[in-house]
Amino acid sequence: YMRSTDGVQVEALLYDETNAVDVTGSSATTSATTLTRVRSAAFTLTDGRTYRLELRRGGTSGGAILGGRLIQV
Repeated sequence: YMRSTDGVQVEALLYDETNAVDVTGSSATTSATTLTRVRSAAFTLTDGRTYRLELRRGGTSGGAILGGRLIQV
């Protein structure tokens, strides 16, 4: 669940620190100002790389993430 504090889009995604790139398909976005469940598309992770979760914003305010899960299928 995540929300925007000012109605401007916020984005959560995985970042591949090993190759300094965003993980394709891992982005989930919302402009809702109330906590909203968001999901990304399917994406692939590669063994031996380091990843981190990033929260990005489009406005001057911010956003909030209540919690999240990384589900492997």
